[in-house]
Amino acid sequence: MASIATEASGSSRRRHGITFSLSDMPSNKAHVRVTELSDATINPTPRRPESHNELFDEYIGEQKLKDLTGKDDLSSVKFLEITINVDFMSCGNFGTFLPNLRELRLVKSNVPAVRDLGVSLESLEILWMPRCCLRCLDGLSSMGNLVELYLSFNGISDISPVAMLEQLEVLDLEGFASSLL
Repeated sequence: MASIATEASGSSRRRHGITFSLSDMPSNKAHVRVTELSDATINPTPRRPESHNELFDEYIGEQKLKDLTGKDDLSSVKFLEITINVDFMSCGNFGTFLPNLRELRLVKSNVPAVRDLGVSLESLEILWMPRCCLRCLDGLSSMGNLVELYLSFNGISDISPVAMLEQLEVLDLEGFASSLL
């Protein structure tokens, strides 16, 4: 995306292989016209994984979960403690591979929004997310079976999505501003 500062009438500028010309319009509105487009690319080239394994490291899939849990039958997994940094790894809907997961503990994680965990954690009853850089609770409604929710020491400003959790018995908000409560 090219950005152009206000310039005098009739001037032109070349940026990223595109020549723009500016002219004054009535009511002090500027008019931009592309007069030349070279073969130069504007968009950056996407980073490609150096190896096939690196691609799997960026996504929590079935095989990665089998490696983490040490179980071939993921339907037998009831508890999972994991570190996730969504800046470097996509969670996708990893809950589809763990249909009987009851407790999820995210330790030393970076998960700014609950929706980053996907919408396939319907069986989850206990969710631990202390100090996870959590700012947004959107997506909690997909976890309707939550009984315990631990969200201490995060930067959440709106806790209203918690009201949708009818089964909730324990809510830990230690370290939050009292104005939220």
